[in-house]
Amino acid sequence: MSTDGDPFAQPGIREVVHETRDLGDANSRLRVAVARHFGLPVADVMALTHLQVHGAMSQRQLAEGLGISTSAVTVMLDRLEPLGLMTRVPDPHDRRRTLVHVYSAAADPLGVYGAIARPFLRLSEEDRRHAIRLLPQLREILEESVAAVEALPPVTGARVPPTPAPEG
Repeated sequence: MSTDGDPFAQPGIREVVHETRDLGDANSRLRVAVARHFGLPVADVMALTHLQVHGAMSQRQLAEGLGISTSAVTVMLDRLEPLGLMTRVPDPHDRRRTLVHVYSAAADPLGVYGAIARPFLRLSEEDRRHAIRLLPQLREILEESVAAVEALPPVTGARVPPTPAPEG
């Protein structure tokens, strides 16, 4: 399949882009709901998610992964550690470093993981297996999209043409 020309001219591209966008929007709303549940800023939930996905890491690595300063991570950890949502422990390989650990799904004292997982029981086992195969591919495609957008020249004084009205 050629990547030249208008990608939206290809069958199903517009629909998959829209569905992926809607999935991202739903995920953002889930983060907001979890943040409200904990009484935390959404950025803190993003930090928890980042640690759950990538495992324990240094405060500097966490800051880089979130695109924030190390001082902002320190303030965040000072807020999250007393809640038992994450903890700082000495790095066993480097006494100068501290690693940040997040609580795990196995130790889900507040039932958040269960609340998130239960609706997926509506999917058949076959559909869950299909999602497990497809979602990583979609994530990789989204990462490629991120890189492609980041490679575009910066926009200054943008003047976006109006979107034409749908035909019909």
